[in-house]
Amino acid sequence: MSSSTEAGLASIATKYNLPRNQAQDGLVMSKIASLLGHLNFIPSPELYQLALDNEALLERPSEPKGPAADYNTEANAQAQAKTAAEQESKNRRAWVRDILPKYDLIDNEANFQMCVDYAGGELTLAKVEFLLANTPKGFKLLFGDERKSLLEQIRERLTDPYGRRMNYHDLETWMKKFSVMSRMELRAKLLEITERQETAGKPVGQIKEELAAIRRQQAEATAGFEDAHGMLWPKLLSTIVLPGTVTAVSTAEHLRSLLRGRNAESTHELKRMVRLYGDQQVNQLLQS
Repeated sequence: MSSSTEAGLASIATKYNLPRNQAQDGLVMSKIASLLGHLNFIPSPELYQLALDNEALLERPSEPKGPAADYNTEANAQAQAKTAAEQESKNRRAWVRDILPKYDLIDNEANFQMCVDYAGGELTLAKVEFLLANTPKGFKLLFGDERKSLLEQIRERLTDPYGRRMNYHDLETWMKKFSVMSRMELRAKLLEITERQETAGKPVGQIKEELAAIRRQQAEATAGFEDAHGMLWPKLLSTIVLPGTVTAVSTAEHLRSLLRGRNAESTHELKRMVRLYGDQQVNQLLQS
């Protein structure tokens, strides 16, 4: 054992009040190796804490065990994966169509996931109404009016000092019309303007390539992912488009940022990813 490894194990034992013996040292090294996916590291309290967080967050939920050795097992696995994806879609629709228009909840992943967890996985307006009328102690949702910010973003999108999009008078006329719109109408209008401008600036060939890439990703996702226990999950692709953005980012980097976050929002989102895609896929990307 190198002096650096010895010093690292000693600092971990001191911080977490662990005994120093061969078995305990081996357990600490094993946890960190499982997190990193390799053995080339110097142990430290920070790495050990990440390993503990990873172990707790990615603990496998209760599910059928064993390989998918017959038709019924395989069919049940596929049905479970499909049901989870459909429920996620229903929850998103209820959030956008029913809940956000009625309440000034900030539209972020932490608010959404806290409401889903409180609702037992099936989000409805009635459940959120009950939650807000009977909010448990310590349960903190974030509220705020986004209309001002949305109006500013729309103005920025439409403003053109050269008058090619519209002149100053036309811009002010449109902004007066937008000023009486609801928050959800403004969100839809901003998305419409953004998509129209971004599409207009792309060559036809690029648009065709992007559509083809989307179709390939959809086909790959439909194929699913079978884990070591024979469970079939929706396929977790190498890139992901985060809520409120239009640019795909690395799924692995996104997962690592969630693991490093150590706050309510990142924890909720990481648990949601595990619930949707299974711990094996998530761990594979974390260790890639």
